[in-house]
Amino acid sequence: MIIGRFVAQEGGHFEGWIETLTRRFDLMMEKQPNDSKVAFRLYKSMCEVGQAFEKQSNETGDTFYSVRLDDPFMEKPLNCLLFLDKKNGGWNLVYNREPRPRSK
Repeated sequence: MIIGRFVAQEGGHFEGWIETLTRRFDLMMEKQPNDSKVAFRLYKSMCEVGQAFEKQSNETGDTFYSVRLDDPFMEKPLNCLLFLDKKNGGWNLVYNREPRPRSK
């Protein structure tokens, strides 16, 4: 499911938002130096809340980003993917919930 949307800005950073049923907040993705494993650091205001790592699709060669969001108040980090929206422009942040174990 798409939980966020980002748009590239001048200078190589992204601005966007995440929205769910219970929360909405704005984020900024700051480009990191080329020698860093991290492509972007994500910030809410002045607080770092995640990192994005550049990846390449094996099928199309398209670039996408593996995004890890974290917060001390979350039980565990949230892993998402950021894909270019070729139809509408911008980038979509996609989250897939891990399957829950079936009870016996």
